[in-house]
Amino acid sequence: MKISKKDSKPNGRTEIQKEAECNKTSLGKILTSTGVVTHEQLQKALQYQIDNQDEMLGEILIKLDFITEEEYETARMKQRVLENGFDKKEMRVCFSMAKKRTAAMQQANVDLREAALQLVRKLKVEEG
Repeated sequence: MKISKKDSKPNGRTEIQKEAECNKTSLGKILTSTGVVTHEQLQKALQYQIDNQDEMLGEILIKLDFITEEEYETARMKQRVLENGFDKKEMRVCFSMAKKRTAAMQQANVDLREAALQLVRKLKVEEG
């Protein structure tokens, strides 16, 4: 489809860009509609984002302990499914991958904590 100048909007967006934006489903809407966060928690996170514009909403919700990384990954997958129209098989594959990635991240965190504890113990022995 060829875009002509008349398709452009005063703010520089074309009809195609405007339509693509309409297909986006907000992460906040997904998280509140599924009961993962309350509207109050979402508002706090959005207020926080105003002062910290370089941070993504998901990062903020995790930082504020409103959601876990797994809840974030699940919501992002739902968002992608809604935006891209994946079929059921693709959805199952995406959710499975997200769960595996989350489990791997959790195991990496456990491994890092254990390594840090071992290092602390070693330093105490050397000091003592």
